[in-house]
Amino acid sequence: MNNSLPTVAVIMSTYNGGKYLPEQLDSILAQEGVNVELFIRDDGSTDNTRAVLSDYEHSHSNIHVQCGENLGFAVSFINTLLSAPQFKYYAFSDQDDYWKKEKLAAGVKAIRQAEAQRGENTPVLYHCNLYITDEKLNIKRKTNMHKRVKTLEGLTLRRSTISGCTMVMNAALREVVRLSPNPVREHDNYIQSLCIFMKGTAVCDPEAYILYRQHSRNVIGLGRRTLWQKLKLEWDKLANKNGFEAKRAQMYLDIWRDEFDPEARKVLTVVANYQRNIFYRLKMFLSPKYRTGELKSTFLGKLEILLGRL
Repeated sequence: MNNSLPTVAVIMSTYNGGKYLPEQLDSILAQEGVNVELFIRDDGSTDNTRAVLSDYEHSHSNIHVQCGENLGFAVSFINTLLSAPQFKYYAFSDQDDYWKKEKLAAGVKAIRQAEAQRGENTPVLYHCNLYITDEKLNIKRKTNMHKRVKTLEGLTLRRSTISGCTMVMNAALREVVRLSPNPVREHDNYIQSLCIFMKGTAVCDPEAYILYRQHSRNVIGLGRRTLWQKLKLEWDKLANKNGFEAKRAQMYLDIWRDEFDPEARKVLTVVANYQRNIFYRLKMFLSPKYRTGELKSTFLGKLEILLGRL
């Protein structure tokens, strides 16, 4: 460890990922310009994942592994984040990607610049674009997450404007997460919304530092799907929502009401009550502020509002 370099706690949740896991671990260990402490929770794997993790943990003093029952990736990530020791910086990692060597250093640099302007107690979230690849890491395209809308209203639609594997956050944002008990389903959007509503800073880097591997066993991802697969995925999302975001908005208000500025309280009040207030529902549906910057995801979000499922 180089004591002159910043240390980043990398948080990983694994599940039956033994095939690609060594390549990802090697790319994390090869990060330049930072020290890495890697905290991994295995979420009930039944393949060789735990054997791979055991081998790496025994040969690397900066890898720390715990194994548990299957909780689902979002809860597993959050639990691992909150059980890790105190550091200045934290990052999430998937189990099957490949990181360019500058990935973490770019995040730390951006966070330090934001903290210099607003102070270390300000929640700061960094994320970047991705290179979408095939199983062999051949690049297919680059994402444009930096063009997505990240307004207070748009965040309530809960459509993806950020990928968790690109995130680096400061200790102030991790503390906000710690004080916000919530049964999460998507840890990335959850943390992004907490950051914005708590008057934090979100920094989106247009560069891409991750080769985001798409394969048949992805739990979630941005790979190519058939029309039927896309329709089924969206139907499942719609069927499972049942007002989840309205409940979450009320939870934010219950915990953080006095911390929010008037505009944030106004938006959250509308979302928390839209199911039983036709005026609020129409306002959300008709207002151009409730958008994500992507036609399809905005349409689906508006549909969920009309059906009272958001």
